Amino acid sequence: MDSIRDFAVTSYPLYEVGERSRIVDGRIKAISEYLPATITNKTWSMFYSDNNTSPELYNIKKDPKQLKNIFNENIEVATSLHSKFFLID
Repeated sequence: MDSIRDFAVTSYPLYEVGERSRIVDGRIKAISEYLPATITNKTWSMFYSDNNTSPELYNIKKDPKQLKNIFNENIEVATSLHSKFFLID
């Protein structure tokens, strides 16, 4: 069966650490750490945030447990995935 979509973007609402939220179960909780977005396709998964942390990129076919961050070796792939995060249809 062919995939319905070419990529998926997953992101919590953009909260700052210390803010309160009702995400997940409706109960108020304080955000204790920044939650990155993920941009994923059949081969790649990238974790992206804008809080001065480095992006992470994994080849999920070769490294399904996402143990080796290969962002620096694959800047072109990361740039392509990042552009999908801001894709406007």
